[in-house]
Amino acid sequence: MTDTDNTNRHPLHAERTASGPDWTRAHNQAIAPYNTRRFEHAITAMLTAWREYARDHRAQFETPIGEDYVLGPAWREIGANIRQLLNGELGRLDGGTLDGFILSTMTTEGIDTTEL
Repeated sequence: MTDTDNTNRHPLHAERTASGPDWTRAHNQAIAPYNTRRFEHAITAMLTAWREYARDHRAQFETPIGEDYVLGPAWREIGANIRQLLNGELGRLDGGTLDGFILSTMTTEGIDTTEL
């Protein structure tokens, strides 16, 4: 796999920056499927399941979950509430990376994030 090929990477994977401390290593170790550390595993599992639900919805109904008038608001609230959990203990996880993941996923799924 090359540096530009990220198709097999975990969706919460953080790209290493050229400067500054290597926080990405600790973050990427925290999202590993075998990790069972407190908080890290729970946050990673919630975000992964939340994203997977939206992907399943899109595959089943061929529309983003944000366009569903019943499930869209509920799915949005789950993401917004997970986002609030980023203010708590995260272990080695990087909150900024996870926050960006949540907002990007919401946007992809047709959710307006301007009022979050």
